Amino acid sequence: MFLQNRFMQTSNLGYNKDELIVADIRGMQGSRDAFDNQIKEYSGVNDVTYSNFSLSSTDDYEKYSRPYRGEQIMFQVLPVHHSFIKVMGIDIIEGRDFRQEDENIRQSVFIFNESARKQYGLELNTIVEGGDGGEIIGFMNDINFASFRMTVEPMAFFVMGNEYIWGQANFAYIKLNKGTNLRAAMSHINSTLAKFDANYTFEVRFFDEVLQRLYEKERALISLFSILAIFISIVGVFGLVVFDSECRRKEIGIRKVLGASTLGIIIMFNKAYFKILMICFVVATPLAWYAVTRWLENFAYKTPMYWWVYLLALVAVGAITVCTVTFQNWRVANEDPVKSIKTE
Repeated sequence: MFLQNRFMQTSNLGYNKDELIVADIRGMQGSRDAFDNQIKEYSGVNDVTYSNFSLSSTDDYEKYSRPYRGEQIMFQVLPVHHSFIKVMGIDIIEGRDFRQEDENIRQSVFIFNESARKQYGLELNTIVEGGDGGEIIGFMNDINFASFRMTVEPMAFFVMGNEYIWGQANFAYIKLNKGTNLRAAMSHINSTLAKFDANYTFEVRFFDEVLQRLYEKERALISLFSILAIFISIVGVFGLVVFDSECRRKEIGIRKVLGASTLGIIIMFNKAYFKILMICFVVATPLAWYAVTRWLENFAYKTPMYWWVYLLALVAVGAITVCTVTFQNWRVANEDPVKSIKTE
């Protein structure tokens, strides 16, 4: 589960998520042009762009159903500022990027992903009909705009008129230069936003935090199961060893009287528990494999099931067992054997 969570947060999403800060600017009062200029005054800011959504923050985006060459096509639609694709480092594989003049035309222009092109047979410079339809000006590589729970669906970025963009630009994406002091940049962004509305609490986050929130459920599950696994391992083994060593106190005393060493007694007990551990491992491994495989079915993109994860689990539980058995039986074996025999 940890590896799956790590896989989701470190995999290539199809855009550049490094040195990126996302600001929810829905509460901004005033000109976003002024905001744009003031943000760029900071030397560490490379560029700023806008959209009406937070990328990779949800699995549910607005969908359009539009006629295309006599057929109805359905795709997720993400309205953006004309500079969005360039700032986010998304690759255009055919056609062109958005231009500033695209915001001033009456009809929308679309850039579809590769999945949409393949599924619907879309072609460059053709028209998506209907309300909010427009010309297809380009195609881009597939990006993971939703979580890894979902397969990459047909989607399109589009630029609408200037009035729409500045009325619905809910999120600002601030791209920083490499090596920029991230905390200082964050402080500059917060202070700039406060100038526009000091009474509004703007939500400003590093993009890594956006991804963490997207997989918050998985992180909670990892924490829960980790705590349970450690608790069961320690308490279960410790309880069993304490009970066994107490029941065999007289046997340990007799062995000590007959000349057995403390080390020999500890090795004897560890061998017995190692056999139990191996039986448990053989039983638990297929059950664990089945449970994790079913859990991974929730994700369209998943990490491989590595064999060494099970070996690591065996080593970890084995270490807990050896430490517990050694400590408990060392304590019993070092007691006065005559006292142990009398007590029994």
